[in-house]
Amino acid sequence: MASYEKTNHKKLVKQGGLNAKSGLILFLINTITAFILNPILVTYFGAYYFGIWKSIDKFLGFAGIADGKGAQALKWTIANHESKEDESKKQRFVGASLIVWFIFLPILMTIIGAIAYFSPTLIANVHPEDKGLVLTIIILLGINLIIMPLFSISESVLIGTNQGYFVNYIRMTWLILAFVITYMVVFLEFGLKELAMSIVLITVLRGISFLITVKKEVPWFGALKPTRVELKSFFKFSSWTLVWSFIARFLLGSEVIFLSILINPTVVSQYIFTSYLVITGISVAAIVSSSFNPVIGRLFGNKEYESCQHIVANLREFILAFSVFIGTVVLLLNQSFVSLWAGETLFLGSWNNLFIVLLMIELLLVRNEAFIIDISLNIKVKVLLGLGSVVLSSLFAVVGYYIIDNSISMIFMGVFLGRVPLLFFFPMMVNRMMKNKQKFGFSWKLFGYAFIILASSYLIGTEQSFNSWWILMLLGTLETILVMGFVYTLLLSSENQAFIREKFLSRIKRSKK
Repeated sequence: MASYEKTNHKKLVKQGGLNAKSGLILFLINTITAFILNPILVTYFGAYYFGIWKSIDKFLGFAGIADGKGAQALKWTIANHESKEDESKKQRFVGASLIVWFIFLPILMTIIGAIAYFSPTLIANVHPEDKGLVLTIIILLGINLIIMPLFSISESVLIGTNQGYFVNYIRMTWLILAFVITYMVVFLEFGLKELAMSIVLITVLRGISFLITVKKEVPWFGALKPTRVELKSFFKFSSWTLVWSFIARFLLGSEVIFLSILINPTVVSQYIFTSYLVITGISVAAIVSSSFNPVIGRLFGNKEYESCQHIVANLREFILAFSVFIGTVVLLLNQSFVSLWAGETLFLGSWNNLFIVLLMIELLLVRNEAFIIDISLNIKVKVLLGLGSVVLSSLFAVVGYYIIDNSISMIFMGVFLGRVPLLFFFPMMVNRMMKNKQKFGFSWKLFGYAFIILASSYLIGTEQSFNSWWILMLLGTLETILVMGFVYTLLLSSENQAFIREKFLSRIKRSKK
């Protein structure tokens, strides 16, 4: 029996690894396409219109929360019940997610309408002649928001059944097609309205491809009417998930929101380019964290707490090490990278760059714990703590900007301070879930090493500037290898070091064959 459990555990971890690998390939394609497209778009449309586009995207991202989040709740519910054989119950969960979408549809449409109505206030300093364009874009992307949850149901079932790699492969295909279509919009000299229309078309076609895949790969896929008790339970979890989705959106997009409301669209464009490498790091960490969550969810559902503790501990350590690694590289090279890529005027400065890095590290640690808490299907306390953090971040950012200093860095500092409590409370909640007596997720020694690495890289980064891609690639690669060595030695346990060495050596052996 013990042998079977060990084999099954390895199989689950292997599937989680497959999810992570396919997710990283997806991320790589996404990074390359964004790297190519962003300068093209900002050059073609200008920093002003590009900033408007990104501001609308962030505001509608918040509106999308009001779809009820039935698909997201379905993902964790299916993961939690994956080891159980009651297929009709899983179909009733799918039915419940459809009902939740329908219930929240009027609310979603109302919020989209409100954003359209108040758009002149939400995006500061918009030219009067562009108000009609802004309204059109909001309506088109609002339609996209309305239909997306329906197509997300099939994605959620694939992810919940630990087949996220299928989702990633399909996303790769459509990401490449979206890249081609976006480039054609610029090549044919169309405007933002046509760009928004192309996004709606891609959403529809991508959703159809997901539906075809899930019907082929998940034999039980279908929808049944849920019982009253099941619907009530699912709706309760979905409602809390909805509120958390607002919080998660705020965690990811608060800087853009505050810069858009308090300053102007041009500064939003500067932030988009300065934070590009950081956003890339956030995407990678989210891929790794979420890839292993179905594995942890299945083990947690079977009450295999020791196995859960082991995976969670390794995951935490990796996320911390990875966030410090990305942050260090950004502090060292971002000024040269942005200046060569998009122009020196689109870099926000070294001090703001430091705050962006600190916000990234804080966000990655908080989101990793938040992902794990979702597995318990009991997220009420997490949501309430998150709401408190949203209030604090907003208060500190706005008050700090108007009363202490009208600067971008003051906004960033306020957002950072408002999230600090989550760094302590979320790991404690996860440990309690996993029957782990440890109160905090990390040792202070690790944070001490992280501080030394980051402080050193900041001081070096402010003094260096590379004026060509060749010099940046050559010296940047050398610095990145050094950083990798420090992070590997100081922030990873001997177990994780051995794991990385084993993977590295096995890849070398494969390449020689």
